[in-house]
Amino acid sequence: MKFRAAIFSTLMLATTTVFAFHCPVDMKKIDEALAKNPKLTAAQLADV
Repeated sequence: MKFRAAIFSTLMLATTTVFAFHCPVDMKKIDEALAKNPKLTAAQLADV
């Protein structure tokens, strides 16, 4: 049982780390899209 818990914890940590490294890529795409001056309402811009 402890072995399964250890494997589960390790896998959860690994997947969390992988997703965390993806954030800068997403932010770059968002910044590039905003640089094109899209027509957004104030509410939409606040969400972004």
